[in-house]
Amino acid sequence: MDPTGSHDAATPGHDADRESESIATRAYRSYVRQGSTHGHDVRDWLEAEAQLLAERPSMGNRPAYSL
Repeated sequence: MDPTGSHDAATPGHDADRESESIATRAYRSYVRQGSTHGHDVRDWLEAEAQLLAERPSMGNRPAYSL
């Protein structure tokens, strides 16, 4: 992160920050859908994280690296 608080695409951790933001957004939406009931934050976070992981393309038969 630069001093202005913005992220540079080449900054290490940028993808992790973006992923955390996506999880947080989904977890918050779940919280709102449930009537903003407190006490389910961990469950909402884990469910949101699982949903995002399930949506990732599978590595399938592709190699983990390319030449």
